[in-house]
Amino acid sequence: GIPNAHIKAVDENGTEGGGIQLYSSEVRLRTGGTERVRIDSSGRVGIGTSSPSNMFAWSNQLVVGDGADHRGLTVLSATNKTGNIFFADGTGASSFVGQVQYDHNIDSLKFATNGATRWTINSSGNLVASSGLGIDFGSGASTTLDDYEEGTWSPYFAPTTGSFTALTMDVIHARYVKVGSLVHLEAYIRTDNVDTTGASGNLKIMGLPFTVANYTAVNVGFAQSWTTAPSEGYASADSIYLCERTSLNGNSDLTQVSDMTNGASTDVNRVIFTVSYYTAA
Repeated sequence: GIPNAHIKAVDENGTEGGGIQLYSSEVRLRTGGTERVRIDSSGRVGIGTSSPSNMFAWSNQLVVGDGADHRGLTVLSATNKTGNIFFADGTGASSFVGQVQYDHNIDSLKFATNGATRWTINSSGNLVASSGLGIDFGSGASTTLDDYEEGTWSPYFAPTTGSFTALTMDVIHARYVKVGSLVHLEAYIRTDNVDTTGASGNLKIMGLPFTVANYTAVNVGFAQSWTTAPSEGYASADSIYLCERTSLNGNSDLTQVSDMTNGASTDVNRVIFTVSYYTAA
């Protein structure tokens, strides 16, 4: 249609460089003789498109692009400042209940709900949850993955009665991974200079990084240089109890302190084991 008013800039040859076209129901902004921005009768703004109303009604108040090529929106901030997109449902604190924020000072992208940062993608690209938050796979706290941890632990032999006169632990390898309430740990340990005087009863491995809920089996993959070597075991509470079989079809018996190699020998009572268990709540 014909505009009600047209304000335009032209050169000496009468060629339009830019202008504003005013219609009864909309406003069009032009540069280089081409329409660039349109404000329709409902106040919708189209940049590079003449039909912002064609987009979804919940989000067509500002439409960038015409679907013909790469298009985008850039928020340009200082190198030590932030770029922000806020979602509001009122004024004051309600003006920033939802947020997407890029912090150029530390190169991190933050996502906020209810006015607080919940998740951050840090400068290394890692997704970091705020304290106490996790991935909810369903309803209730039991289905929320909010904990991951890994590290080393310090296993050591201990008797159920008394204490060793001397025993030097040699921890070759001992690591654990905890995902939620599930713990997996492994270790390779041995001893030097063992004097079992003063110790008796069952032989335990202690130093677990987390307590055990109920009971769980322990896999012994290697045992060497024992008087009677353990072949299996179980974990309960704060201890691992080693076990042995006296015959192929015999019962599994608890390993005793007396089953250890005693004396000034080095690199004895070797055992490699793994265990996965649920930690007590």
